Amino acid sequence: EAERLAPDWPLVVEELAWAAIESGDPLAANEAIERTVFLHPFRERAQDPLDGTSVLAPKRRRIGRPMLKAMGDDVRYETVRVATAAILAWQRGVPGHYAQLLDAVERDPDHLALNGAVAFAAFEAGDWERAAQHSLTVVMRRPSLSVMQSVRGMALAKLGNMDDARDPLSRSTKTDVGRAVMLRQAASAHAGHGAVDVAIDLLEEAASIAPEDARIRAALFALQVKNK
Repeated sequence: EAERLAPDWPLVVEELAWAAIESGDPLAANEAIERTVFLHPFRERAQDPLDGTSVLAPKRRRIGRPMLKAMGDDVRYETVRVATAAILAWQRGVPGHYAQLLDAVERDPDHLALNGAVAFAAFEAGDWERAAQHSLTVVMRRPSLSVMQSVRGMALAKLGNMDDARDPLSRSTKTDVGRAVMLRQAASAHAGHGAVDVAIDLLEEAASIAPEDARIRAALFALQVKNK
């Protein structure tokens, strides 16, 4: 029920992973963990600072160690354990997680969630070429995956290739899940290349979807002042 109400909240899917581990179903737990990779941009929830009734989200479950132990006890998961360990290390910000991801994806280059994690981690590390490469690997198989279209578009924009970035950026905003976040990220890429009017239009649309998101309001205000 929580997932239906908040389909873009990774914390809910992590709870499903924890429940699956507790009930002795490592396969379902691993599937849930892989799903959380593509919810990465929505980890920080929008919160209105003027709303004094907001409640903090519960703390995240510690699922890494029990998950890997459950997989280690079952030979069926031996081949995917390396990929899962790398994904969990990245999600927890473990030192050296980027190198661990790169090593894992070299062993298993067709792993969809692993390629997604590498794309996100590469973008966070400023490795734009690798971010564009691995996000392309994902969207070639899942073209409707807006978060990966977003990473690819933003990475190409960072590489100065705005001509090729426009299409994935546009595709990234054609989604029902987390659309306000995708619009805000697309606006940032366009603004970085001087298309302020386009960025303002995208942010205004994002603000109409998520009026409580102070990040959108701040970005919109900054661009409107700059435009004037």
